[in-house]
Amino acid sequence: MTDIHENPSTSIWLGHQSEARKSYRRKTMAPVTILEGPLRDSDAMVTNVSLDGAFLKTKERPLVGDHLVMDMLFPTGQRRPIRVTSRVVRVDAMGLGLRFEELQSRDRTKIRQYSGFIELDEVIVDLQTSMKDILSGNLLPVSEWALIEERLLAASKRELPVKVVYSVKKAQWLESRLRYDPNELLLYNMTPGLPDYSKVVYCVIIDGPLHSVFEGLLLERGIVYRLVMPERMYHNERRWSRRESVKNTYMVVNAPHLDNKELRLPVMDLSEGGCSVVTHRESVVTEGMRFPSFKLVDANRIAFKDGATIARVTPKLPDGWLLGLNFLDQLKDRTAFEQITDRSLRSNMWSALTRLTGMAKQKMAGLLLKKSVQNKERVFVVRYKNNRGDIVVALLDATFDLNYDPPDIDVAVVIGPPFPVRKEVFSLLARTLVDNFRHQGLNAVVLRFDLTHALGESEVDPEMEAKGHPYLRWTYSHLVSDMQGSLAYLERRFRPKKRVLVTYSVAAIAARRLVADNEGPPVDLFVAPFGCPDGQDMFKNLLAGVDLFPIYQRGEKAEPFLIYGRLSDPSGVMPDAIEKGMAFLEDARKDMEKIRIPVVWIVGTYDYMVTRSRVRQMLNAPGGGIREIIETPTGHNPRLGAEAIESFKLIFESINKHLYGKSGSAVEPDLALFEKQREIEWARTKRKKFTDATEYWNRHLFGTSQEKEGYDVLLYNPDYVQFIDQQVEAMDIEPGLRIADIGCGTGNLTVRLLNKLNLREQSVELTCLDLVPEAVAFTRNKIDNLIADPGGQWRKLKFNLQVVDLESARLQSWRDFLSGELFGLRALVNRIEGLNAPTIYKIEERYNSEVHQILRGKQTAAQRIRQLIPELDEVETEAVQELSMASRFLNGLTLPDDLLPGRNEATTAADLRFKQLSFGKANRLCRIDIPSQSFDRIGGSLILPYLYDPLAVLRELLRMLTPGGVLVLSSLKPNYDSSKAYLEEAEEIAKRNDLNEFEKERLLASLREFAAFVGALLELEDEGRFRFFAADEFIALMEEAGFINVRAYNAFGDPPTAVIVRAERRK
Repeated sequence: MTDIHENPSTSIWLGHQSEARKSYRRKTMAPVTILEGPLRDSDAMVTNVSLDGAFLKTKERPLVGDHLVMDMLFPTGQRRPIRVTSRVVRVDAMGLGLRFEELQSRDRTKIRQYSGFIELDEVIVDLQTSMKDILSGNLLPVSEWALIEERLLAASKRELPVKVVYSVKKAQWLESRLRYDPNELLLYNMTPGLPDYSKVVYCVIIDGPLHSVFEGLLLERGIVYRLVMPERMYHNERRWSRRESVKNTYMVVNAPHLDNKELRLPVMDLSEGGCSVVTHRESVVTEGMRFPSFKLVDANRIAFKDGATIARVTPKLPDGWLLGLNFLDQLKDRTAFEQITDRSLRSNMWSALTRLTGMAKQKMAGLLLKKSVQNKERVFVVRYKNNRGDIVVALLDATFDLNYDPPDIDVAVVIGPPFPVRKEVFSLLARTLVDNFRHQGLNAVVLRFDLTHALGESEVDPEMEAKGHPYLRWTYSHLVSDMQGSLAYLERRFRPKKRVLVTYSVAAIAARRLVADNEGPPVDLFVAPFGCPDGQDMFKNLLAGVDLFPIYQRGEKAEPFLIYGRLSDPSGVMPDAIEKGMAFLEDARKDMEKIRIPVVWIVGTYDYMVTRSRVRQMLNAPGGGIREIIETPTGHNPRLGAEAIESFKLIFESINKHLYGKSGSAVEPDLALFEKQREIEWARTKRKKFTDATEYWNRHLFGTSQEKEGYDVLLYNPDYVQFIDQQVEAMDIEPGLRIADIGCGTGNLTVRLLNKLNLREQSVELTCLDLVPEAVAFTRNKIDNLIADPGGQWRKLKFNLQVVDLESARLQSWRDFLSGELFGLRALVNRIEGLNAPTIYKIEERYNSEVHQILRGKQTAAQRIRQLIPELDEVETEAVQELSMASRFLNGLTLPDDLLPGRNEATTAADLRFKQLSFGKANRLCRIDIPSQSFDRIGGSLILPYLYDPLAVLRELLRMLTPGGVLVLSSLKPNYDSSKAYLEEAEEIAKRNDLNEFEKERLLASLREFAAFVGALLELEDEGRFRFFAADEFIALMEEAGFINVRAYNAFGDPPTAVIVRAERRK
């Protein structure tokens, strides 16, 4: 007999010492073959394993520190052994603790999938598919031993039937019974017995409509089969409370049309929140259907119910339906929100003047503040662990100096970011809160953190990050854990008198779960700006109406999809949300009943990522504490600009009202301090590299496959078509002109422009330019199809299409500095990609003749630069060397060491060894390859915000225009929220009668993918790589470039989400 350990029900790590774990650990029975090392035991076996190491059961006792090379064969999955090099770190009476030291990448992945139960989760999905006629609902994992033991005890005492599956794909099983006590788990009454090759079985416990499944590792064969105690079980139950099987109980519904005046349905199980009943196969029922009031009757009592909703419908053999009913609708709603508070975010005159003063102050600070003040470090970074053991990285802001012992803290605020936004994005919110707390005389600290397993500095799965999918396995529970860890950190360090949780978007789902459980540090106020009520609502809005949860509950595999331009796998996040009570509206309502602290929910009128009626239903749940809902005329999550500031002030006013009983308007944040704070925060972060612009825009324009519509899916949006037409109208097109469409993309501006012309009498010269060769070819094809007009309308059209890089002049700002046209290095802030503002300030502070020569091309070792400017770190020093290299390139003095391997000369900046800085394919002339005064009209739809140095591009466009020529450009607005346009277009596609269902689904899939790419654009805007312009900013930039008669128009939807600018070159 093989014995794995003394008490298999409680011990997971098979030694008896407490150790810190870095990864999941799973029981197994994996035979090994020793290839190198002091062991000779042919019966050695790994009995549990993690990504970090394993426990090896063996009779031999080598020394701690000995190395072993072995092949390990898991009992499930592929039959190829995994080779590991390990070190003995512990020896006890039962075997060896091993730490893995060398693993091939593919083997590491296999261990991660096995030890993290990913492989088992997939097997269970396959099992449910192969046994779909038996297993109902969706099987969800449970790892708490008390719940697992409860199911085993029930199966043992009541002799429930157990199907022992030995072939999942073929759905082959034997009938059996189960016997459990704390010392052993047995299968008996199983004939004819399992095949000899079986090492693992999957046991399905049938308890009426309730099904439980666990993996059984076979320890011993014979008349009975002895199993390893399971550490994970799957069940099909998702309810507020435990359902119990019942007998002789009926649901009785009044039915005057029947002879006996009532309809009696047998009840199979019952809980506080619902029940399961059986109805005839011919009954007309569907999910979501509502039962009126009814009685539940058994031999001892009658219970009256106000009604129920059908939550699920599954076949019930031999000839019926099993209906899962939800009693949620019997709960009486609160009436607190029959009137929702409307709150304007329009700035009053005083706020606007204060804000303008702050902006002027910020500009003056760049000229007048002492350098020591400029360089003062204002970023306070902290690191701590969440309750999963993952490292969370956060920023602290406070009303006091964090470098000294804190005073008594009146209030601490945790900002929970939306998925997957970084903590730096909320620096303006932190500044607004800190300035207002200081104004009120309160000692306060504000913490904002990066989500783990998502984006930013907090811990991620390195394997997933290397694959470019850092949050592929992210779940709501990760976010709950991050918030718990953040609150616990503030509690340990500051012991605040009051605590506030401010959570955006999806973070609100995790926050209400955390606050309802009330198991961690206390929270005194919960504020949810633009918060999602539940996971089902969030996913449904994100995917333009597709509801993944019923798909998952039916046992069908939900395919991965793009979210914010990156791959996301719902097969992890959905079961987590369901199991942890974050999936459905009834979960949210149940939580609101438990939450006794004040709750403030802020919704946006134009926020289509959050269903406002659903928020209202959630907050109308009975019981609970004070609740307030405020509606503002915004989209989803404004983060910068006047609209954002007003929403941030509203958050502070809510804190002041509910914690301190005070009313009154919040003060304006100090924008001068905010600008410096933001520069320094982003300077220290690792931002997303934009290495291959051509490939990036190719994916954006054309999607991931030929079946996808790509950018042209926007043509199904009437607002977008009108937006293009407005730009054409502003160009004042007429025959005889030379016209250019820069960044032509898929040719939409060009086609709409040509449709406005009548070219039978006069000619037009049209030039289309784009970085992406496929875009140029695609536009050419559109023009060819358009002008294939037998009537001869287009015979005088002359057109030219070119592949052109509009960022060829990205070195112009550095050339301007070298020539003395800029007032100093500070004028380069946000002009050179990779050159951060703090680096510029440090260079300025130490500027001398030798630094001057280095910046102008003198090759200098890093050590010498650090001696001259000791404040620079290694990365900043390298940036200085690269500025010197850029100077040599501009002056035609490139050195062999400057060139990339394999290059003999440098024709563009892409031929040079730039690592920290990026100039794209900028040329030495700092010019776009188009002659001067080539065009009378230039149009560019949504192109300028994606060019790193828009000022340099605008000056080139001015050069390319004839005197008196017209330039029309457009930009999305800051805080652009695509949710309204996205869902409205999805509705437009769905209701079109000229499209079949296949074409509608293709277009909707294209729209979802395009929306994901738009999310990726917004991520790059947050990081400063892209920049959207408000009307006043756009006008100022055009005038700085030398244009006159600049006018701006709001456009693209209601409310407008974009700006069109028309400008002229002086005659």
